[in-house]
Amino acid sequence: MLDEATNAARELHALLRHQLAEVPAARARLAGLDPEGVYAWAAAREAENGKALHLERRLLEALTAACGDAPDATLDTLRARMPREMAALDGTLAELRALATELRREDALTREALDRSRACVRSYLSLLSPKASAYDRRGQATATEPLSSRRVSV
Repeated sequence: MLDEATNAARELHALLRHQLAEVPAARARLAGLDPEGVYAWAAAREAENGKALHLERRLLEALTAACGDAPDATLDTLRARMPREMAALDGTLAELRALATELRREDALTREALDRSRACVRSYLSLLSPKASAYDRRGQATATEPLSSRRVSV
C-alpha cells in the first residue's frame, strides 16, 4: 500500500543526493567567473527542482491515499495503521529531511559565493569604465565645493 510513497521517496532521495554532489562544481564555476557554466547549472537545477516538486506531490498523494478514510491524514495515522511498513518509510523520510536541510544550507553558501562573484565583476567593470568625478555626461560640473582648499573670491 505504501509502495508508491516508498518509490517516490527513493527517487527524491536520489535527486537530492545528485543536487548536493553538484554543489562543488557550481561553486567552482562561480569562483572562476564562468557565466555560461553558471547559467547552464542554474537551468539544470531549475529543471531538477521541478522534478523534485513533482516527486513531493507524488509522495504526498501516495501517503494521503494510504490513509484511506481516516479523519486525520497524518504520518501518525499511518504508523498506527501499518507500523511495519511505516518503520522503513520513516527512515527514508528522515534521510530526506536531512538532505533537504543540507541542501538549503549549501544553497545559502552558494548564494553568498554568487554575491561575492557579482561584487568582483562589478568592481572590475567600475575599473574599466569609471564614473567621471568632475563632470556629468552633459559636461556640467558635479562638484558643489571647489576642488582647492583655498577660497577664491571673484
